[in-house]
This record gives sequence, C-alpha cells and structure tokens, in this order.
Amino acid sequence: MTNPYSQIVQRYIAQGKLASAHLDLTYRCDLDCVHCYLDDRTKPGPDTETWLRVIDELAEIDCFSVTLSGGEVFIRKDIWQILGRLQEHRFYVRVKTHGRRIRPEIAKKLKEYGVHAVDLSIYSLSPEPHNKIVRRRGAHEDSMKAIEYLLEHDISVKVNNVVMPQNFGEHRALHAVLSQKGVTSVYEGTIRGFQGGGTEVYDVGLCLPDLIQLESDRIQDAGRKPRTGLPVLSESRQCGAGVFSLYVDPDGDVTPCVAWPMAIGNIMNQSMGEIWGTSSQLEEVRDIRQSDREGCNGCSYRSNCSYCPGMAYIETGSPTAPANTLCRTAQARATALKQTALDARQRPFFFPIAKNKTNAENARDLEELLRDSDEDIAISKNDVETKRKTA
Repeated sequence: MTNPYSQIVQRYIAQGKLASAHLDLTYRCDLDCVHCYLDDRTKPGPDTETWLRVIDELAEIDCFSVTLSGGEVFIRKDIWQILGRLQEHRFYVRVKTHGRRIRPEIAKKLKEYGVHAVDLSIYSLSPEPHNKIVRRRGAHEDSMKAIEYLLEHDISVKVNNVVMPQNFGEHRALHAVLSQKGVTSVYEGTIRGFQGGGTEVYDVGLCLPDLIQLESDRIQDAGRKPRTGLPVLSESRQCGAGVFSLYVDPDGDVTPCVAWPMAIGNIMNQSMGEIWGTSSQLEEVRDIRQSDREGCNGCSYRSNCSYCPGMAYIETGSPTAPANTLCRTAQARATALKQTALDARQRPFFFPIAKNKTNAENARDLEELLRDSDEDIAISKNDVETKRKTA
C-alpha cells in the first residue's frame, strides 16, 4: 500500500512546492542530553510575531506540514499561540518534545489545537539508562506517562531512540513494548555532529562491534533481507532536503534540513516564499545527484549506505564527500546483513569486512576488529579439529 504522505510529497515535488517545514522554536531545553546536536542552548529564538509571520508565509506558498521542535517547545510561553496560528491555516502538525511537560490536560489541549502527531525521545525501558543520558532524575517516568496521555486522545506517537553505550541492550525491549501499544518505534546508532559544526559528540557513540549488533537487531525487527549487487550511483537526487522540505533554526537561518546546517537564507530579512523561490544556494542543493558523491562508486558497502549529505557536510564541509560516521554505519549494516544470511554452522567462521578498504579513516578500528575476529576463528577451528581427532 502506498503511503498517503508519500503521494502528497510526490505531487508537491512535481509542482515545485514546499511540502514540509521544520521549525526549531528555541535552543533552550530543561534536559542536558549527552548527544544533543545543539551546541548553544541559551538563546531564546525569534519572538512570537516572527514565528507567526513565518507560519503565514508558509501558508501563502501552500506548504502542507509543519514540525515544531527545539530545544523544548513547551518552554516557550507562546506555544499555544503558535499552535493556534497553525490550526487556523489547517497545516498537518507534528510536535517534537521530550514529553516531561505533557500532562492529561496538555494532551487534551494538543488534540483541540489540531496536533496530529507527537515525537518523543525515550532511550530505555528501565529508568536508569534514560535518566543518565538526559542527565535528569525522574525524566523517564514523565516521558513514559506522556505516551499514555497522548494515546488516550488519539494523537499519533512516535518514539525515537539513539542507542549509545549507556542504553545498549535495552533498545529491543523498549521497541517491543512500544510496538504492542501501537506506537511507532525507531532506534538507531547514528550520532549527529553539532549544529554549529564539529564532531566531538561522536565520542558518545557505539563501538563498531556494538554497532554491528545494533544493525543486526534492526534487521531482525524490520524483517529485512540482505541486498545483492551494487547499485549504480544514479542521477536521482540524494534526498528530499531542499527539494520538498526546509528547516529553520532558532537563529532564523533557513537550511535544507535539520541535519544540514548550511544557511540558504534567514527569516529575519527574507520571506519563506522568497527563500524557497529565489535562493541560489538552494538551487545548488537541488542540483546535487547521487552520482556526484566523491569516492563512493568503488565502495563495496554502498548498497547498504544511508547516505546523508547533511551529515557529510557537518563532518567534511562537503555534501558529497564520504563521511566517517556514514561509512562506519554502512559497514556495520553490511556485516549484519551478511551474518543474518548465514546458518548457525557458518556464522562463527564469518567476518566479511574487507581489508582493501577505500575509506582510510576507518582502517584502524576495522583492522583491530579483524585481528580479534581472526584470532577467534583460529581458536574455533582448532577446537573443532581437536574434537574431531578425539572423537
């Protein structure tokens, strides 16, 4: 069955229209998540009148959906005024929040204000890992209760979970419980670089063996099958960033996507219609194709690569260059897919990451993992041979 939203997006693309806008209303937040991509959480963001004007401008160019996030959106005292203006224009509205401020009366009010969906970030089924990641006591209980309050008012709920060492091993249990409740659950190991540039935050991510295990878990939960063959890098677009969607940060900078902090305009001195219709930087973004990716054509992992030009831009300064974090995830996914295709007899002797890698940045941790695996395989083979001789 075709996703109705995908059908709408395709119509918007065909007509050159903006389908989706993501507005980060503020940098401020009352949590302190270890992996947060906002490197300055002190600025309040544009005032009420500015955001109301932006919403009116989005309506003028027939934008379909608006996502509100932060920081924490419910820190803003004008959140209901902003939601009210969105309701007047009959946007499809999604709100991203940590959920701690959602009580039964707030959930009821969100429904009354026409909010269709709410995204929450929850990192574990048990409280301790989650609270350690957000660095606030009691946060887990509040966010879990928010799910129930929202579901009671028929608001669609999605839970996003970034898996790190603190919550590794809890992701599948949380996923199972949420799925039983009818909540969309997504977990992944990708850590985003800072919005202002810089990748120091990568240090909180998973080691490669755990990332491989995580990708294996994702494959099993999604029921995916291993891909075969290497796709040709085509003339299709990299993604929808700047093609049918835009992001506005709390400084007013407009970028192709929340993950791609390259300013193409600013709401303080330009209208959304002007930026969407006349930005030369945006035209350059739209012209980028899969075939423009540098150094990817000979990579044996590209069939399993979820390439993101925004993450490449943060890490390398170019939206078409290989990025370490993307390459690493592709390698982990390829490994996990291959392992799931093997039977129990074959699995202990398999380690597929090739030594003739083209991405030199990954060489050290890959070679270390290869050495460990080779030693394990040699031990396993010796054990089998010893048992065969003594049988």
